[in-house]
Amino acid sequence: MSNIEDKLDIESMLSKLKYEERIAIVLFYNSNYSLNEISEILDTSPNTIKSRITRGKEKNKKNIIEEVLRMKQQKDNIDEIDRLLYDYFEKNDNIPEKNC
Repeated sequence: MSNIEDKLDIESMLSKLKYEERIAIVLFYNSNYSLNEISEILDTSPNTIKSRITRGKEKNKKNIIEEVLRMKQQKDNIDEIDRLLYDYFEKNDNIPEKNC
């Protein structure tokens, strides 16, 4: 498996988030909308959208870490899981400022 998304059920983890956090994350990362575009779609401020994305990501990090610990207890390719987890958080840690 080539990335952490292949090992973890990201959709299931997203479903544990509040709707407002989930939709902001999906629109930002999957649909590549800017913060301003999402704020227009959801009729709220760009700062609120950024906060929702940040909160959702923090909750998702907790869910991912719990899942990785569970996988480690099962001895599922511990070194590979560590590397994939590091790569995932490096790639997804910051919210880039996308303009309109």
